[in-house]
Amino acid sequence: AEMYAVHFVHAALTPLKSIVSQASTQNYNKVFDMEEYYHRLQIFIENKRIDHHNEGNHKFTMGLNQFSDMTLLWQTINIIYPGIILKEGTCKFKTDLAAAFVKDVVNITRYEEMGMLDAVARHNPVSLAYEVTSDFMHYHSGVYRSMECHNTTDTVNHAVLAVGYDEKGTPYFTNPRWIVKNSWGMKGYFLIERGKNICGLAACSSYPRPMP
Repeated sequence: AEMYAVHFVHAALTPLKSIVSQASTQNYNKVFDMEEYYHRLQIFIENKRIDHHNEGNHKFTMGLNQFSDMTLLWQTINIIYPGIILKEGTCKFKTDLAAAFVKDVVNITRYEEMGMLDAVARHNPVSLAYEVTSDFMHYHSGVYRSMECHNTTDTVNHAVLAVGYDEKGTPYFTNPRWIVKNSWGMKGYFLIERGKNICGLAACSSYPRPMP
């Protein structure tokens, strides 16, 4: 039986994207969150984030304010960007093509999974960071638990998007877990145990508040 659940997977999620580098996990993850917020199933381009990262003044940091410099996102325009796979180069951003604006970011209190739960239920998917260890690289299905990873901010190394949660079980035993959008796993999603800060997933979490 399903005790209670929130599933953005069945609501408004865009297709999965290829993650090609550690820095790009942040870029894609923040853009995923904006795409889910607007519920239009339109793909926002990450190129401005990546271009500006490569300019040298946006070094990779897995911190709480990764939305703060993402002030503009824009839709995929095949004339300007022929396809989703983008290459490094000169920033091609055009202000008049902007499709979404980030007003500010809400940083969820560190290690507060109930705060994350409330945000997913009341607002939209939550961006989070956690530590990927060797055992997770071979994840295929089921609820992930790990005895290898840590649960502090200094060990997180991968950014993903919590798109829902549920609680399967019986009146006597439940199995709470997060539903997470990734680039591998069960068709690009995985389940991870909820409520125990597994691998530091509650160490750095946030979500954007876009402008109307």
